[in-house]
Amino acid sequence: MPEIAEQNDVLKPFEGPPATPDNFTAAFPEMERAAKGGAGVGTASMPGVIPQRGRIPLDAISERKLGELRRQVRANPFPAATVINLHPWALQSQDMFLRGIVVPACNPGQDYAYHHIRAWNADKQYSEDGSHFVFTAIRPIDKAAQFLIKFADAEVYGGGVIVYEGDHNPNKVKEVELYSPDGRPIVDSREGFEYDDEGNKLPAKVEVPIRGSLHELIEKQRQSRNEFYLRRVTEADEWFKSQDSKDRRKITQMHRLMAEVLVAEGILSEAPDWNLASKIDKNKGEVRQCKSCGASIQGDPYRCTNAGCGNILKPLEAFMDGAIEWGHAKLELLAPEQYAIAEAEHKRRQEVKKARKTATKE
Repeated sequence: MPEIAEQNDVLKPFEGPPATPDNFTAAFPEMERAAKGGAGVGTASMPGVIPQRGRIPLDAISERKLGELRRQVRANPFPAATVINLHPWALQSQDMFLRGIVVPACNPGQDYAYHHIRAWNADKQYSEDGSHFVFTAIRPIDKAAQFLIKFADAEVYGGGVIVYEGDHNPNKVKEVELYSPDGRPIVDSREGFEYDDEGNKLPAKVEVPIRGSLHELIEKQRQSRNEFYLRRVTEADEWFKSQDSKDRRKITQMHRLMAEVLVAEGILSEAPDWNLASKIDKNKGEVRQCKSCGASIQGDPYRCTNAGCGNILKPLEAFMDGAIEWGHAKLELLAPEQYAIAEAEHKRRQEVKKARKTATKE
C-alpha cells in the first residue's frame, strides 16, 4: 500500500507590488479568503468549497469519484477483519493506512490476543492522463493482511499472527479462509463457468478460497512460535555464558519476553539467569538485611543496594560481571568449586590481555 503523493493546486506567480507583512497573502487570494472565512471560500479548482482541515482539496472530477466510492461502500459495507496475535508484544505500524491500529500483546500464559479492524480507507492514484485521481478501497481485510506481512515472517518472528474476515470472537469461529504469509488468500483453481455480458455461460478457471479450522491454525502457529522462541532463547543463553560483554549486549527485552512465554508454556522449567526481570519478580517479597550496613535488600542482587554501602553479597557473580577484581577479599570466602570457576576466568582474562599486548606491539 504505497503512499501516494498529494495533488496540489497550481498557484499563479505573484504579480503585484513588493510583498510586505501586510500584503503578502494577496498573492494567494483563495488562501486569504479561506483564512478569513469570507465569501467565495475555496480553491481555484473547487470554488466555494471550504477545505477540510488536514486535507488538500480535490478537483471536481476527483471529488465526484471519491463520493461515488463512498456511496458504493455505504450500500455494500465491507465486513470487518480480525488479527490474532500470539506474541508477547503489541503489533502496530506507522504505515499510512495502519496508523492508530494496535493489536494487543498476548501475555505469557494467555491463549491469544486479538483486535477487530472495521474501518476502510480510500487509496488514490493518478488517472492515465494525469487529470484527476482514481480511488480504490482499502478493505479491513487488506489492512489485516498487512499485519500478517509485517509480523508473521517465519525467519524473523516465527509466525504467530493469524487473520480472518469477520469480527466474531475467535473462540466462536470454527473455520476461516486461509492466508499465506505474504497476505494473499490461499485458493484452489478449479474448472468452472463465468457469464459474459449477454448471459452466455462460458467455461473458465475459478479460484475457490481454501478454508481451515481456526483452532488447528492457532495451535500450529503456537507450535511454530515456540520452536522459534526456543532457538532464540538458546542463542541468548549462549551469549550470556560466553562472558563476552559484546555478546551479552545482544540480549534484548524481546529475548526476555520469549523466555517468559516458554516458561508459561512449560517448555522451560524456569527463566534463564539473564532474565533479570523474571528473577526479580520471582524474588519479590524476599527481604534480607545487609550484614555490613543493615539496609533491607529486596530481590537477589550480588551487591548491597544501599548507595553508601556496596557490600558484595555474591562474590562469584560480582567477579564474573566485572564488579570486583581478582584478589578481592570476598573471593577468599568462596567454596572450592566456585573459587575454581573464578580462578579459571581470571586466567582466561590474563591470556586475553597478553594477546592484546602482543598484537599491539606487532
